[in-house]
Amino acid sequence: MQVVKKKHRKSFYVIITASVLALITVNGFYLTEITYSDNTQIIAHRGLKSAGVENSLESLHGAAKIGVDFVEMDVLETKDHQFVVFHDTNLRRMAGINRNIRDMTLAELEKVTIRQDGFTSTIPSLETYIEHAKKWNINLNIEIKTHGGESKDFLANFEEIVQKHGVERDYIYQSLNRNIVETIKERYPTMRVGFIVPLNFGNLVNVNADFIVIEEFSFSASIQRQARERNMDLLVWTITTPEAARKYMLADVDGIITEIPEEAMKVQEDLRNDQAVSTKLADAIDLLTSN
Repeated sequence: MQVVKKKHRKSFYVIITASVLALITVNGFYLTEITYSDNTQIIAHRGLKSAGVENSLESLHGAAKIGVDFVEMDVLETKDHQFVVFHDTNLRRMAGINRNIRDMTLAELEKVTIRQDGFTSTIPSLETYIEHAKKWNINLNIEIKTHGGESKDFLANFEEIVQKHGVERDYIYQSLNRNIVETIKERYPTMRVGFIVPLNFGNLVNVNADFIVIEEFSFSASIQRQARERNMDLLVWTITTPEAARKYMLADVDGIITEIPEEAMKVQEDLRNDQAVSTKLADAIDLLTSN
């Protein structure tokens, strides 16, 4: 009985292998062509958190040192119409203070101590953050966030800072707010602006933008194809595992916004160096079964 089982098992693997190879051929995934294209940019989500508090100068510096393509960060308008690099609209999570960003001036916010995972830091202004990014030669992916109390000159003030530092073309900009995205794109066509879509089912949203940012579970081959047909880049967030990083690099998305930039860079390097036939076959199966 053991011998029969082993023979059956062997036959099963032969059939599966033959079927997979046939499927690959039918779909155009020839083994010689399954090669990592190296187009996916690695974007550190709020900096390198193993180096400092999210959105701090320390996490920015850490990300710059490991050589990511971009650092994603968040900006909010203050009470005196300035901008700080901070994600939450309230200080409770990061500082233990129940106060809103919209109710505090830049000078007040810069004095606040923020804490995360054993690190401490302070809240930087957007101008200070850009100055350090330029000093450390790292490009930014600036997410423009809202708290509902923005001034009437909110976007004009933001654009003035961007122009002052000459980073209109070097950086990329994104927002959950469609009006912000399309207004910036209309005023400054050369700025690369993206629309963040938390949930995208069915067809890709129709928006005047240069790229779309979707959550990982919204990704599909159809969405990617539609983005390419519209000449739009596709970024996927928030990637938290090496396996997911590998998947989207092989799918050739334009960028991944990731919590694990160091590990993602290691995955990228491995893909550049590993082009064995066995690896290509495994990658082909992954691509076929995930679409």
